[in-house]
Amino acid sequence: MRGIKKTVVKKKTTKKKTPVKKKTPVKKKTPSKKKVTKKKVAKKKVVIKKKVAKKKVAKKKIVIKKKRKTNYLNNADLLAETLKSREQDKMTDKLAHMLVMLVARYGKKHNFASYTYNDDMQGYASMMLVKTWRSFDPAKSTNAFAFFTQCVKNSFIQFLNKERKQRDIRDEVLVSKGLNPSFTFTAAYEEQQKKRVFAHDEQDYDANEKQRKQMERDSKETDNGLLSF
Repeated sequence: MRGIKKTVVKKKTTKKKTPVKKKTPVKKKTPSKKKVTKKKVAKKKVVIKKKVAKKKVAKKKIVIKKKRKTNYLNNADLLAETLKSREQDKMTDKLAHMLVMLVARYGKKHNFASYTYNDDMQGYASMMLVKTWRSFDPAKSTNAFAFFTQCVKNSFIQFLNKERKQRDIRDEVLVSKGLNPSFTFTAAYEEQQKKRVFAHDEQDYDANEKQRKQMERDSKETDNGLLSF
């Protein structure tokens, strides 16, 4: 029994084969979309609306309304004062003040502002208004402003014509004394001389034309007489 060797049979342990995993292609990580909640959507809408509103306001131009210029004289007030003065048969102080304002404003026009005797023109126009304000007839017209303005214009022109006559008399006296007249007188005198020379030349030309035509007729008559002879 001692000599018998025990044979121990070792069982072969078979290793279990692990299945080889296939390599799967790695997908690129894409940024995951965040979940948009209702509150965030509402906020975005509000922001977009505000931006649109700001753009619209920027496009619109701010227009500032200018105040209307008030006239220094109103036709309605002037007409009322003239009617009141006609009823009283006397010019009121307010109407006199209005007419003085009208004359002063008209004297600042570019046609009359450069004259040295502008104050005299205004005084003459005021005097003529005092004389003629009763001639305004409200039955014919209700535009008192136009009536008085036309009166002032006529007065200014009348004064200018009178002043020109006086100036011409003064310049003629200066010329007779051997002195130099004003520039306007010399310019007007030169123009008159040019017109006279031109008219004289035209008369001479007409006379020469008549003589030439007469000579042509005489020559034709003589030629006809010789031919008949």
